[in-house]
Amino acid sequence: MSLTDTKVKNAKPRPDGRPEKLADGQGLYLLVKPNGARLWRLKYRLGGKEHLYSIGAYPEVTLAGARAERTHARELIGKGVHPRADRELQRLKQLHEGADTFSGIANEWIASNSQWRPYYLKQVRRGMDADVFPVVGQLPIRQVTPLHVRVLLAKVVARGAEVVAENLRRWMSAVFRYAIVHGRADVDHAAALKGVVKRPPIKHNVSLTPPQIADLLVRLEQSGGNRTTKIAIDLLLLTFVRTGELRQAKWDEFDLDVAKVWRVSGDTTN
Repeated sequence: MSLTDTKVKNAKPRPDGRPEKLADGQGLYLLVKPNGARLWRLKYRLGGKEHLYSIGAYPEVTLAGARAERTHARELIGKGVHPRADRELQRLKQLHEGADTFSGIANEWIASNSQWRPYYLKQVRRGMDADVFPVVGQLPIRQVTPLHVRVLLAKVVARGAEVVAENLRRWMSAVFRYAIVHGRADVDHAAALKGVVKRPPIKHNVSLTPPQIADLLVRLEQSGGNRTTKIAIDLLLLTFVRTGELRQAKWDEFDLDVAKVWRVSGDTTN
């Protein structure tokens, strides 16, 4: 016989001190413990074994609520899924969706910097996707520690990319500050590691003397390289523009017929 609300409400511990099971059907029963606690349990078989699923305690979970959970659980069992495993998965999903993850806030920070040039934007995204997000991306930002950041940077330094590591530290610091401003973090853990990455000394290219430049032009003309590359080098030597300005130049910037000028656009990528 199925349970009723009255029977569940009036369930009392057994006088002999033993637990009592009040069945409702289809594996659902109310366990009445000697201390008076009333707990909903679902007994089921899966994979040839008997299992027990704890639904919750009465009166927090009513008879109707227990039955609804039984229906849901039996649907999962029919698909070969343990109800308890599914409940834990749903809990983790809710935690993830409700938490301010580092990757989520980092993407907001990136989106807020619409003034960045395309090349720099690509550089930041590539660094985050390749080195930062795999380590701390799914963590709530308040759970990211200086140790996380230090280990992350150490991996990048170990492959000989000290400049990249320092860029990552600066970008992570900016993400922390963005989160602090918006009330979603309290400390900039990346700032504490300023100076940890030792950048190699900068080695500047040597300057060419006029005779060396003349020799370069001769060698360039005699080389079997790409014609476009030769012309680009000639233009660099004649105009001293930045390489980005040369690479991103468009034909409408040149007036070769009348004024004989090249008007460099202000929106070029370095």
